[in-house]
Amino acid sequence: VLPETTEETAIAAAESLRTSSDSLGVSAVAGACAALAAAAEAGDLAAARAFLPRLVGQCQEATADLTGY
Repeated sequence: VLPETTEETAIAAAESLRTSSDSLGVSAVAGACAALAAAAEAGDLAAARAFLPRLVGQCQEATADLTGY
């Protein structure tokens, strides 16, 4: 997320990744996205940014799990 990110941009990005993750059955990534989106919806971009390390970690795990399919 870029420093000039607005709440709306953060919400849209998180929701897009959340729905894609749900479609793939990657619930951990979807959950991290939902938490990030909820923080952004509350207008707290600092809290939304705080979810990024968790989200990155969940994406890395999902990538490792899906490699080879």
